[in-house]
Amino acid sequence: MLFNETFWNFVAYKEYSSIKSSSISTYIKYYNAQIKDHFAATRLEDISYDLISGFLTALNSKGLERKYIKGIINLVYAVIRFAAQEYSEYSYLLSINMPSVKAAHKRVESFSEKEQHIIESRLIKDGSPVSCGILLCLYTGIRIGELCALKTDDFDFAANTLCICKTLQRVRNSSHSDGRKTKIIISTPKSESSIRVIPLPDFIAEEYKRLFMEVDRSCYALTLSEDRFIEPRLLEFKFSKLLAELKLSHRNFHVTRHTFANNMIDLGVDIKLLSELLGHSSVSVTLNGR
Repeated sequence: MLFNETFWNFVAYKEYSSIKSSSISTYIKYYNAQIKDHFAATRLEDISYDLISGFLTALNSKGLERKYIKGIINLVYAVIRFAAQEYSEYSYLLSINMPSVKAAHKRVESFSEKEQHIIESRLIKDGSPVSCGILLCLYTGIRIGELCALKTDDFDFAANTLCICKTLQRVRNSSHSDGRKTKIIISTPKSESSIRVIPLPDFIAEEYKRLFMEVDRSCYALTLSEDRFIEPRLLEFKFSKLLAELKLSHRNFHVTRHTFANNMIDLGVDIKLLSELLGHSSVSVTLNGR
């Protein structure tokens, strides 16, 4: 049996097991982007520790992030375990050890103090829902999907807090009933630690009070609309456009989260508290990648 066939059997099994659509979408994204070219035509009986180690070396040579590489290697092993458990003739595959994914030891990129000042000045001057959303991320470190899912009733201005309890993302549409390959879902985060209540800086709270002044119903915070939202890839585009207009080097939206984390560490914030604010599952996750 080929690895390609085993992978799609694995995906079908996970879909039947009611695994989150976002997880299925991630499996397929990893497979198509990195795994397929190396393993699709490989027979299960030819899989070995050396083969996987060589694959890991190839991934490292591309300069990919450690977390991304680890996710890919974990997926390869999940498929191998599936084959070993589902097909008795491949049970020996369970004896293959997973090679270690070592830390890349590279600096976590964030905005400099000067860059952040330039960005904040533009965002505050603009004052639009999207600008306020980017500003919010710089001062709370929430994820892009969490921002896109935010609604007006997630804000508690009496306590100046924000409830993070859902995320918005585009995933693979497994049914294809409407002819579309992907779909938008709004769901609870994958881990309990991502569900959290975080403090709002006073000036951010005032910006949102101004924005919500005319709103009398539950609306998306980025659009002030009941049914119209902004998805992450569109927000990424708007963010890239902002950086280009300000003549700042391109970064993806996640840099706002890194910037918040680095600023908190520079201020001496306890790492455990920072981990909870970021919604990380453990302190080690915060230390390794922020």
